[in-house]
Amino acid sequence: MLTNVFSAAASVALSRWRTLSAFLLHPQRAERTPLVASDHAVLPQAAGLANAMMSFLQPFVVPGGGQGQAEHLQAVILECTKLGYVLLSQPADWRFVHSAAVQPGLRFLVVCAGLVKVGDKDGQPYDAPRQVAAPLLVQV
Repeated sequence: MLTNVFSAAASVALSRWRTLSAFLLHPQRAERTPLVASDHAVLPQAAGLANAMMSFLQPFVVPGGGQGQAEHLQAVILECTKLGYVLLSQPADWRFVHSAAVQPGLRFLVVCAGLVKVGDKDGQPYDAPRQVAAPLLVQV
């Protein structure tokens, strides 16, 4: 029982923190537009991450295809960054799910939070939130 109360309180605190953080980061605070990722800041970081990942992935790449694979990986990282900026700057439209219904007596660890869309692009709440991704659980 206490775990459920703490989990609910932590979820509310994290959502509130995201709302306040987005408000402070947004250059036009009164607008309901997503934050835009700065190419100047993001491109070198995405390239560095792609290069680091390629050193691990190299044995799985077709010979001679490393450069194309690295460019594709960097493009995927940039798209994920854009999605991250949307989630960060639109906290009223999205909610992370840090728990899931499980069988009594079993213990699970949330490895990756789930994602629920709670409002439309105009900020109007849905009658029923739409689950985009379920939390990833591992039994412990």
